[in-house]
Amino acid sequence: MIDVINNQAFHLHNDQISYICALLPNGQLGHLYFGPRLSLTKNDLAYLSQGPSPFAWMANFSDDQEFALGDAQQEYPVYGTGDFRQGSLSVTQDDMPIYPNFVFKDDQLTHTKTRDLHHPTSFGNPALTDVLTIHLEDKTAQLLLTLQYTIFADSAAIVRSATLTNQGTAPVMIQRMLSGVLNLPQGRYDVVHLSGNWAKERHIQTQPLTQGTFSVESLRGASSHEQNPFVALHTAGQPFAAGDTYGANLIYSGNFLDSTEVNEWDQTRLLTGIHPASFSWRLDPKTSFTTPETVFSYSSGGLAGLAQANQRFVARHIIDPQWRQKQRPVVLNSWEATYFDLNEKKLLKLAALGKQVGVDCFVLDDGWFGTRDNDLSSLGDWFTNKHKFPDGLGHFAQEIHAMGLQ
Repeated sequence: MIDVINNQAFHLHNDQISYICALLPNGQLGHLYFGPRLSLTKNDLAYLSQGPSPFAWMANFSDDQEFALGDAQQEYPVYGTGDFRQGSLSVTQDDMPIYPNFVFKDDQLTHTKTRDLHHPTSFGNPALTDVLTIHLEDKTAQLLLTLQYTIFADSAAIVRSATLTNQGTAPVMIQRMLSGVLNLPQGRYDVVHLSGNWAKERHIQTQPLTQGTFSVESLRGASSHEQNPFVALHTAGQPFAAGDTYGANLIYSGNFLDSTEVNEWDQTRLLTGIHPASFSWRLDPKTSFTTPETVFSYSSGGLAGLAQANQRFVARHIIDPQWRQKQRPVVLNSWEATYFDLNEKKLLKLAALGKQVGVDCFVLDDGWFGTRDNDLSSLGDWFTNKHKFPDGLGHFAQEIHAMGLQ
């Protein structure tokens, strides 16, 4: 459910969590709270709102001389506007930087979050789904920033994405545009991420956060065996199954950046999205760019609780519904059994043995084409090796199907 309070605060909540954002004194959108469910009243909002800024002497950005962005908890911060921490967005025009001042324009509440088959996204039943869309604009730069928040009644998670629209008459270049930001009022966390290598993926790595920046990233064109686009912040000193724990999981398999920064006032900022080091996007007039989605999750039960929350979220809102409760088919791949030393007779025998032990699908891997007898030849020569398959692949496929295999 989503409550709009006094046209200034937005409270996304279900039985498990609350996520609260509100307008800052300068009209930008600030972050107030993410954690266990709260019942928010006007007095609660006043208690949660920001107090005097220790950074106000540096750069004021409103008529309130005690307010500055340098330590403000922001929903989508932009570097160069008095906040010198890492930002979510960087844009240029005619090779000159633009420092947008995105102020609140309007908001919209809906219940539609359909599955998008063009790229990975979350989805949900409208009866269990609430979507908050907030429009922020910079009239001078003629840019519209759209922030989308989705909460599902059955999940301890908030799904976020951002869209930038060029409302002007000249193109701009997006040099950095991340999917989401999570600000936390303290920095006493251990950061947990999953690293590894080929055949030994997803090893848990843990280190304490200190003042400065810590990042997990991939520039391989894929999320990779080396790093996974997931990080967790686990309250320092707490055991595996206890303590406030926050997760960020990017629904994207390309180059990514997960960056965590702790400033001099022990505040934490977690950013996640497409890696800016290999990213540049020309945004022509009247066009938009939308980031991948990121999932911010919460558990009071430590990493164990967060893992359970994420598992439930993926099962309910990421996996194709037809496979949600269905046993997966068993696949037999020829590669490890034969490498390049294969022929039709040998593979049919292998498939028959697989059928006996419950295999559903047989996959013919490397070695069927060209003169592919080792990894030094024929890659890309997509014609059947008649020595290995004298009757062709069509005949081989018929024999596989006759066994009742795909």
